[in-house]
Amino acid sequence: MSSKTLEEFLPESANLLKGKYSFTDLLADTKSGTLLSVLSFPLIMAYATASGLTPEIGLTTAIITGIISFLLGGGKFHVICPTGAFIVIINDIVTKHGYEFLIHATVLGGALLFIAAFFRLGRFSKYIPLSVLRGFLTGIGIMLVVQQTANVLGLSCSGNLFQRIQFYLTHLTSANYASCVAGVFFLSSFFIIKRCFPKLPVYLTILF
Repeated sequence: MSSKTLEEFLPESANLLKGKYSFTDLLADTKSGTLLSVLSFPLIMAYATASGLTPEIGLTTAIITGIISFLLGGGKFHVICPTGAFIVIINDIVTKHGYEFLIHATVLGGALLFIAAFFRLGRFSKYIPLSVLRGFLTGIGIMLVVQQTANVLGLSCSGNLFQRIQFYLTHLTSANYASCVAGVFFLSSFFIIKRCFPKLPVYLTILF
């Protein structure tokens, strides 16, 4: 493997050590990193809870991931943040197989990503139709809404999409009214703040 080819696989942090990083860059990265961290921490804890895990696991994962991304990231403007797309998958794994299996699945997924990156398989993603991506994200969104309805109603429920909907319809009289009021309040606050004060960090504002 030539030195030029090897250089393509070096993380961006290796280039920073060559004197291509100024104090101005440090200040800008510190400012943006701090802002992203403050905005992401509430999401991280919420996503971990929605995935069937504890907020502590979410925070620990975020910190370790941030350090690894800093050391091994491939771009100068590389940004990482929590995503809700995996909540459905993680919650299903934890519910059916437990937390230990989730760790094994994570390691296996990381190994597959390394293999895909080495063989440059990412270039084939452009052939995936936009309608497939929209359908995928829409399906995840529906599952998230159905899963979190249990928290809003103050009920404990498991099962697939249709089993959950049937459970909600047959147990509406058992709903916790205080939980319902809190859920409606925060959901209404989300849309009101986002519409009337678009420059405010809506997630952080609702948390406070």
